[in-house]
Amino acid sequence: MPFANVPVAHYETLQDKLAQLKDARDALNVLRDEHREKRRREQEELERLRQIQMAQKLEVLRQKKQVTAQHTHTHEFSDQLLSADLCFSSFTCSE
Repeated sequence: MPFANVPVAHYETLQDKLAQLKDARDALNVLRDEHREKRRREQEELERLRQIQMAQKLEVLRQKKQVTAQHTHTHEFSDQLLSADLCFSSFTCSE
């Protein structure tokens, strides 16, 4: 028996060190999990903000499109009125 001469206290010390290592590893794993969760929440928040920005930009573009369409419609209507007025003026002037 090669281990017969080793005092029991030595084995107990090794057991204590192993328990400390296990506790340290468990604590490190908990910290890793917490960090991973924190990063996931941060990424979700960034994505949420990006979605809000995109929705705001989309709304601005819709408003610009609406204003442009109204302006185009008004301009076309104005051109029709001017054209009709010119036709009417030339009709009355030729008489």
